[in-house]
Amino acid sequence: MLHAIAQRYGKYERHLSAGALLAGFIVDTLTLTRVDSLFDNLILLFYLAVAGAGIVFINAYKAERIRSRASHALARIVPYAVQFSFGGLFSGFVVIYGRSASLYASWPFLLLLLVLLLGNEFFRRKYTRYGFQMTVFSLAVLSYLVLVIPVLFGAMGENIFLASVAAAFALAVLFARFVARISFPTVRIAGAYAGITAVFLVVLTLYFSRMIPPIPLSLKDAGVYHLVERSAGAYIAREERAPFFARVFSRGTLHVSEGGKVYFYSAVFAPVRLRTEIFHVWQRFDAEKEIWETTDKIPISVSGGREKGYRGYSFKSRISPGLWRVRVETSRGDLLGMDSFYVVRSEKAPETILREL
Repeated sequence: MLHAIAQRYGKYERHLSAGALLAGFIVDTLTLTRVDSLFDNLILLFYLAVAGAGIVFINAYKAERIRSRASHALARIVPYAVQFSFGGLFSGFVVIYGRSASLYASWPFLLLLLVLLLGNEFFRRKYTRYGFQMTVFSLAVLSYLVLVIPVLFGAMGENIFLASVAAAFALAVLFARFVARISFPTVRIAGAYAGITAVFLVVLTLYFSRMIPPIPLSLKDAGVYHLVERSAGAYIAREERAPFFARVFSRGTLHVSEGGKVYFYSAVFAPVRLRTEIFHVWQRFDAEKEIWETTDKIPISVSGGREKGYRGYSFKSRISPGLWRVRVETSRGDLLGMDSFYVVRSEKAPETILREL
């Protein structure tokens, strides 16, 4: 039966390869919702387990540690399972990291994940090569532990990230040694070590360059208003009325009287048990110097668990006319998102509408 399946897989190899990629992405898009969900973590762990088991089988088979009629058939099928698992993993990481990322700051890391996802079709034959397997597997392990360890410890920051990196590096090296031992002498572990080291050096460089999304936080909502206040457990905002096309295709404009205030609201998702601090960083663009100048940096405490994000706001008094932006940053300075807007001086109160946030 396995032999017949393997023959059919070979006949439709190209279609199955593309289908494995598409299926993994669809499954992740529909099922992965939050990093502290047990179900989501079980899906990612399943992908890691299948990829790891497939790598062990491929190398053991090449070293002739496994020889049977069933193993010959599996040798043709297992690379598809490994490809499906890596496709599922990296599509899942694109989905999860993408929710936490600001493209303005985190595009290099997201591009790396996207290249691995879209290049999955072209990498299938390379999944049979030990060095390539270890390189990709180590990145998958690292990407997962960076997600889950802050959730487990209910904290985030540089020390937590470095602990995640150290744990992932140890697991990757141990796995590489284990696979090398069962497939000796058909593989060279030096190449695997080089690939693993390169992955971790690249990720560390991106992290200290603030190009990795501030997982597990994600910005759910943000905006500027004439007023934000809390009433009976809800947040009510007074929003300036504007045409639909202006709100969608251009920066917002707020008409503010002399000495008036502008409010900035944000909702930041954090996993259950996580307590941290974010900042609303108010900046005005200096047209003469062509730089953004920070005028205020306001801390806001965040408690995890709320599906739509922990809500908070800040305001700027006596705001001057011009181009402004508010950046939502972590305590380390990582960018969660931002909103830019124009302030225009007006003697007449603008027309506003009430909105529940």
